[in-house]
Amino acid sequence: MRRAALVGAGLAVLSWLAVARAAEAPDPKAAAEYFEKHVRPVLAENCFRCHGPKKQKGDLRLDSRAGMLQGGDQGPVLVPGHPEKSLFIKAVRYTDAELKMPPSQKLSKVQIDDLALWVKMGAPWPGSDSESWSLRRERGGPRKSRGH
Repeated sequence: MRRAALVGAGLAVLSWLAVARAAEAPDPKAAAEYFEKHVRPVLAENCFRCHGPKKQKGDLRLDSRAGMLQGGDQGPVLVPGHPEKSLFIKAVRYTDAELKMPPSQKLSKVQIDDLALWVKMGAPWPGSDSESWSLRRERGGPRKSRGH
């Protein structure tokens, strides 16, 4: 009985390590699938109306990776690989009284966790540019700055 518990605990630790490792260096195909299943639908349903092709509140577009990296009036909102440094994640977590997005209703914990994991993975956005998002993440983000 004790041995079974130890084996179970060992498997749980290995599973956790595998998930943590996957977040560090995701397979591009798996990352694209994750984006399409867990990220794009949340963005499309909750962000694009005010930060998309027709309207850009705060001069911010969230309908492309480039738009998130460029940012808006408050500067870049995405720091690939670093959800804790990303204004986008701060906004959806409602941790700042002045910045709560979407303003009408907080996203679910699962949605917020999915977005944070996506940023931690390097914020892959299939078809976003010719440069690999993983290479950009290794360099610490985009080279250009808006000067904000």
